[in-house]
Amino acid sequence: MSAPLAGNIRPADSFLSNWNVSTNGHQQRILIYRWFRVEQTNFFHNFVRVRQRIQSSESRDSQDAPNVTRHLKTAQIKKATMKYTLWLLLAMMISCKDKEEVEKPASKLELEKKASENAELELEDKGEKIALISAAKDYPLDSTYLILKDYYTKANEFDFNSGNYYDSIFNLISKNRKVSKKKVAQIIFAFKYEVLTREEIEQEFIDNYEPPKDYDNQPEPE
Repeated sequence: MSAPLAGNIRPADSFLSNWNVSTNGHQQRILIYRWFRVEQTNFFHNFVRVRQRIQSSESRDSQDAPNVTRHLKTAQIKKATMKYTLWLLLAMMISCKDKEEVEKPASKLELEKKASENAELELEDKGEKIALISAAKDYPLDSTYLILKDYYTKANEFDFNSGNYYDSIFNLISKNRKVSKKKVAQIIFAFKYEVLTREEIEQEFIDNYEPPKDYDNQPEPE
């Protein structure tokens, strides 16, 4: 008959009384953590007891000691391994479930913030270009920048397939910045198509460049 648990350590199974399927992932992990601590303590106490039994057996009968050692150690290891494996799998399942609950889709505010950051990156090295448009259109530099930033921020929030896509953006910027829709369109048009930097001209040439065909080495038609 196995000896009782050492001290007043509570059996791990008593934690099941606190277990509830509806308990959230954080509380479930706390219960599992407590179970592991109790099982760990019980295991070490029992391991000490095993060693004491082995030493006692060795003193009584040195020939039977190896058998006692193997029996007790094997039983303890199997029991502990099985329990730890089952509860570890349960902990992993709960952790994955809790992770799915935490990784919710980004909120509208987070999406707007990300879009604003992307717009700032788009305009980051376009200071000269924006200044030229501001002077050419006789419009304040800061306001010109904000109109362009709004355009690139809102560009991804509308349906590209919609017939009112661009019109919706222009109307929204015009309302927010209290400037005519025509002025908004002029500034955006100038930025995208009229005022081109040297780098943009070179990049456009590279993108559209086609190497000349070598007609001298073309195979003759049969």
